[in-house]
Amino acid sequence: MDSNGKAILVAGPAGLDGQNSTVAGPAGRDGESITGPTGTNGRDAQVVIGTVSAGDQAAASVRVVDGVSYLDIVLPRGEKGESIVGTASTVAGPAGKDGKDAFVTPGDIAHLESKFRNIWKSDFQVALRAHFNESHNDASSKS
Repeated sequence: MDSNGKAILVAGPAGLDGQNSTVAGPAGRDGESITGPTGTNGRDAQVVIGTVSAGDQAAASVRVVDGVSYLDIVLPRGEKGESIVGTASTVAGPAGKDGKDAFVTPGDIAHLESKFRNIWKSDFQVALRAHFNESHNDASSKS
């Protein structure tokens, strides 16, 4: 202490750098590591496409209803293309069938619905992948 009663700081010796320490850390229970209790099994995630709408900017959000996650998507509107009107053709096309031989069964209708549903689903998945890849690339280039 100095004459005013204040402490005088005296530097002590430098400490070890941690690499040369000879002090052992504490051991686990009975010298072994501690294993926690087994957790409960999780359940499979249920994720479905929710609403898909057009907007000015792309966006995606997730909402959960009764344990099901709904992916709501906003896709940006594209620019309107030019309207080009062609001239009428003077070449006649081939004559079509008269329709008398056509017969469509309910099985044919179900097959066509399934076929077009799969085509639409595939096209939609390709478009979503492209959109997410593009927005991911945009986001990573800004960081």
